[in-house]
Amino acid sequence: MLVFLTLYETGMRISELVALRPDDVLRDAPMLHVRRAAPKGVIFRTKTQAGNRKIPLGDILYRRLKEHIISLPPKSSELIFILVAW
Repeated sequence: MLVFLTLYETGMRISELVALRPDDVLRDAPMLHVRRAAPKGVIFRTKTQAGNRKIPLGDILYRRLKEHIISLPPKSSELIFILVAW
């Protein structure tokens, strides 16, 4: 559910979403910093400078993302979301 809410509210590409790391959710402001993408499952920096951007987050999404990050097992992954292709 949080994956779909994040995609819907931010307009991010799926490849950008799966490359998000906890430090991409800014701690001092409701913003998400997009700086990587994972086309075809390999994480790279965004292709263009325009792809490297900060997206404002609504209060609910910001709170849910922070709660999700806190709930992640320590050192289980450096990514926020682990999606398996089907």
